Amino acid sequence: MRRRPTVNCRPSDTPAGNPVGRNLRNHDSARVGKGTDRATRTVHHSGYSATNASQPMTLTRRNFAISCGAFASSALICARYGLGDSAPFDTRLPIPTLIDAAKQGNAVHLKVMSGRHAFVHGKSTRTYGYSAPILGPVIRMHRGDEIEMTVDNALDTVTTVHWHGLLVPGDKDGGPQQLIRPGGRWRPVLKIDQPAATLWFHPHPHHNTARQIYMGLTGMIIVDDGTDARLGLPQTFGNDDLPLDPAGPLVRF
Repeated sequence: MRRRPTVNCRPSDTPAGNPVGRNLRNHDSARVGKGTDRATRTVHHSGYSATNASQPMTLTRRNFAISCGAFASSALICARYGLGDSAPFDTRLPIPTLIDAAKQGNAVHLKVMSGRHAFVHGKSTRTYGYSAPILGPVIRMHRGDEIEMTVDNALDTVTTVHWHGLLVPGDKDGGPQQLIRPGGRWRPVLKIDQPAATLWFHPHPHHNTARQIYMGLTGMIIVDDGTDARLGLPQTFGNDDLPLDPAGPLVRF
């Protein structure tokens, strides 16, 4: 069995208050016995001396716990990664609906509604969405087009729809001053005149914005000015152009 040094402390023979430097000067720092495997080092500090000696290792509860923890960690790492086993994965990547405004006459309809969604399998909760139980579609807009938006509020509370990042006049922006009351309708016309961008739309009612977004009222806007096609960038939605939708159920391992 490997032998490790242990430390034994005893009160120093020097009077209390004697400077540490004086203790070190009055004693040898180390002495090694010839012909033996035993090494002893004496160090005096603050009235105590410590003696290191080679003694059999003692198994303590602390050492046992540390050893068990190291063994368990290595077992988990080897089982999950060292052997190359893959974790089971059966959750499909959720892809939101794409609405290309130009392909439907530059007229887009959104319904603000409530619904239910299961973030965890078998446990659904109340949510909000745009024309869906949660979240909303991706709206592709093309530079130079004018898009007629129709927004119906099917909630039991007031809301707005703010086009975050879209360069439009204030009366089309959907801020807190442009409330859509329950059962109401809002029909702004959006003139798209800005470079390619990835934007989003969301509610903006005074004192209730965060809650309504938290409930699920969020959607994406893609402004297309032809640059992606000229540069050969990926633009096949759902294939090589993928928005990451957080509304899918949690991955189960």
